[in-house]
Amino acid sequence: MIFFISDKAWKGDSAPSNGVMYIDECTEFHKVWSACQWVICLPCGENNKTVEDLYGDGVHYAGIAIIYLLRQDNRFNALDFCYHFLKGVYLKMFQSELKISTLG
Repeated sequence: MIFFISDKAWKGDSAPSNGVMYIDECTEFHKVWSACQWVICLPCGENNKTVEDLYGDGVHYAGIAIIYLLRQDNRFNALDFCYHFLKGVYLKMFQSELKISTLG
């Protein structure tokens, strides 16, 4: 297990070129998991069942456990685009319920 966690494929083989984070490369697992979460939100097959209906919550727990073991949880919490998109959807729903007009 230690071999897989310490593999450079999930953490990057060197320091990022800008010294902070990788931008053009996908060398961290939390970016891959964020994209997987986006795909998981889509209905599957002809029955429009979700991944939770087919496999339960184990898929989500496994992904988060791997992120935690790789110590990428803070970056995932800050950079998960599914979370940011969901917040935008909730804001739009809230605005339409209160009939708040927005500029632009």
